[in-house]
Amino acid sequence: MELLHTSLPSWHYLIQALCRTLVHSLWQGLLLAALTGIVAVLTRKSSATIRYQLFAFLFFLFVVGSGFTFYLQFGHPGPVKTPLPRVADPETTSRFSTYLPVDFQQVANATAINWLMDSVAANAVLIVAIWFIIFSARCVQAMASLGHIQRIRHYKTHKPAESWPDKLQELAQKIGLRQTILLLESELVNVPTVVGLLKPVILLPIGLLAHLPIHELEAILLHELAHIKRKDYLVNLMQSFAESVFFFNPAVWWVSALIREEREHCCDDMAIGISGNKTSFINALVAFQEYNLTRQSYAMRLSSKRNHLLERIKRIVYTNNQPLNAMEKIFVTSSIAITVLVTVAFVPSSYQQKIQENYATILSGNQVVSWKHPTTQPDTLPKKKSAEYVDLDKRGTGTYSITKDGKRYEFIEKKGVISSLQINGKQIPDDQIATYKAEIDTILKDIKEAQRVAEIDRKQAEKARDQAELARRQAEKSKQAAEQGQVLVRQAKEMAELVRLKAELNAEDQLLRAKMESFRSAKDAEQAYNKTELAQLQRQLDKLQQEAFVRGRAQQDKMRAESVAQLAELRGRAEQMKQMAEDSRSQAMIAKLRAEEAQDLAQLAKKHAELARGKAEEAKIYFEKTTAGVIDDLIQEGIISDKNGLSFKLSNDELEVNGVKQPDSVHQKLKAKYVHEAGLEIIYNHNGRTGISKMAK
Repeated sequence: MELLHTSLPSWHYLIQALCRTLVHSLWQGLLLAALTGIVAVLTRKSSATIRYQLFAFLFFLFVVGSGFTFYLQFGHPGPVKTPLPRVADPETTSRFSTYLPVDFQQVANATAINWLMDSVAANAVLIVAIWFIIFSARCVQAMASLGHIQRIRHYKTHKPAESWPDKLQELAQKIGLRQTILLLESELVNVPTVVGLLKPVILLPIGLLAHLPIHELEAILLHELAHIKRKDYLVNLMQSFAESVFFFNPAVWWVSALIREEREHCCDDMAIGISGNKTSFINALVAFQEYNLTRQSYAMRLSSKRNHLLERIKRIVYTNNQPLNAMEKIFVTSSIAITVLVTVAFVPSSYQQKIQENYATILSGNQVVSWKHPTTQPDTLPKKKSAEYVDLDKRGTGTYSITKDGKRYEFIEKKGVISSLQINGKQIPDDQIATYKAEIDTILKDIKEAQRVAEIDRKQAEKARDQAELARRQAEKSKQAAEQGQVLVRQAKEMAELVRLKAELNAEDQLLRAKMESFRSAKDAEQAYNKTELAQLQRQLDKLQQEAFVRGRAQQDKMRAESVAQLAELRGRAEQMKQMAEDSRSQAMIAKLRAEEAQDLAQLAKKHAELARGKAEEAKIYFEKTTAGVIDDLIQEGIISDKNGLSFKLSNDELEVNGVKQPDSVHQKLKAKYVHEAGLEIIYNHNGRTGISKMAK
C-alpha cells in the first residue's frame, strides 16, 4: 500500500501542474498572436482556403502545445528554482563602489522569474478554483446552446415544397456531397443555419423560399452546403471548447474570430465557384443585412471593427483580403514585443551558470568597477509648426487642422459626428460642440468642394498630357516623312520640335492652371507661388517660340503652309478632345445625379417596406387577439365547445357560426365588443377565407 501511495500523483500536484499550464498559456498566446499577425500580413493576396488552414493550424498548434505543457508540468511537480549566487561579506562588498550592471541584470531577471513562479505556486488553489468556476459556467452555457440547437431542429419546423428537397440534392451533388441532407423551414431562426454533423439539417427562415429569387436561394443553399462539406460544425465545436478553456486569453479569442471570418470566406468562394455568379450571391447577402445584426456568435472580437457584411461584399468584388485594422496592428505589435522580452527574460541555465561564475570572480577580486550614469541629452527635435492639415483614413475618420477667418480649427470628424474640437488651441467641451456646427459645416463644405475641383482639374491635366504625347508622335511621323533631303529633314525636325515644345508647355500650362483653380481658396503665399511659376513657364514658352522663329525664318515661306496645316490639325484635335471631355463630364454628372436619385428611391422604398411590414404585423396581432376573444365569448355563450372545425363571420348585419345564424342578442353583444367600424367583417375559416376586411360602401 505504501508503494502504491508514493507512485501516484496527488491532487496537489495536479492543481500545481494545471495552474502553471494556464500561466504559460499567456505567453504562448502572445506567440500565437504574433505568428498569426505575421501570417495575416504575408497572405493578404492569398486565397481564403490557405489563410484558413494556416490560422487553424496555428490555433490547434497552440492547443496541442498547451496540452504538452501540462504533460511536462505534471511530470515535474515542483517548480524549478534557479540558484542565486551567494552575496559576499560586508568587508568584500565594501571594496566596490558599484558592480557591473549587465551580469546583475541577468541575475535580477532570474530572481523575478523565480519570484513569479513561486507566487503562482503559492496561490495555485485559488487560481485554479476561479478558473474552474468560470470554465464550468461556460460549459453550462455551451450545453444550453446545444440544447437550443436541438430544439430549433425539431420545434416549429415545416417541410418546404416538394421541388426544393430535389433541388437541394442536385446542388449537393454539384458540390461533391453524397449524404442525404434535410431542408426545413423554421419559425425560430432569422438566418439560414446548418445544424448536425452526421445527419445535417439546413434551416431556413419561414417564408424565405417564397420571397427571394431562385438564383439567390441557390447561392444561399450552396453556401450552407459548403459548411457541411468542410465539416465546419465539428471544427466550430472544437473552437468553442478551446475558448471555454482559455477564456482569459485575448489572443485565443482574436485568432478564433479570424478563423470564423475566413471560414465564411471559404464558403463564399465555394458557392461562387459553383454557381459562377457573383451578383446573385451579393444580392443574397444584402437581403440578409437586417438578419445579420441579430446573428449570435461565440466569437469575441478584439474591437468593434469593420462592417462584416460590407467587408465580405468588398472581398467578393475586388478579390482581395482586408488588412488588419489599427487595433489589431497594435495588438500584434505588442504581442511580438512582449514575446521577445519574455524570451530574453527566460535565460538558459548554462548562461546563468556563466553569470554566476563571473559574479563570483568579481567578488573574489580587489578591483573597483565604477559606473557613470549617462547624462540626459537635450531635445533637438524641431517644434511642431501649425499648418493646414487634412487627413482622411480608409475608415472615414477625418482629422482637420484649418485656419479660417483668423481662427484655428482643429477637430476630428467621423461619419458626420465631431468627436473633438479645438479653436485657437482651446479645447471645446463636448456639450458645446453643437454650437459650432455651422462653422464646421462651412469648412467641410469648402474642403469637399476644393477636393472635387482638384480631381476634375487633375483629370483635365492628364488628358492634356495625352494630347501632348499624341502631338509628339505626330511630330515624329512628320520628321520621318521629311527625310527626302537634309534641308527638309532639319526643317521638319525644327518644326516638330517646336510643335512638341508648344504642346508640352500647353499641357504644363493647363496643369498649372488646374492647380491654381484647386488651391484658389488656400493661403496667399501658395497662390503667389503658383502665379510666379506660371509666369516663369510663360516666359520660357515665349523664349522657345522666339528661338524657333529665328531658326525657321530662312525657310519660313517654304514651311509656312505645312506648319499652318499641322497647327490647324492639332487645334482641331485639341478642340475635339476638349469637346469629348466636356461630354464625358456632363455624362458623369448625369450618371451621378441618377445614381443619387436611385439611391434616394431605394431608401424611400425600404422605408415604405418597413412601414408596411410593421402595419402587417400590427394587423396580424390585432386579428389574432380579436379572433381569440370571439372564440372565448362563443365558448362562454355555449355556442361551441372548442375551436376544432370552427368557422364564423361577424359583421354589422349578422353573426354566423359554423353556417348557422345566431340570435340577435348574441350578435349585438359581440358586435358592440369587436365591430367598431361600419362595414367591418371578422371572418374565420368562412368559405375558405380568414381575416378582417372592410366592405366598400
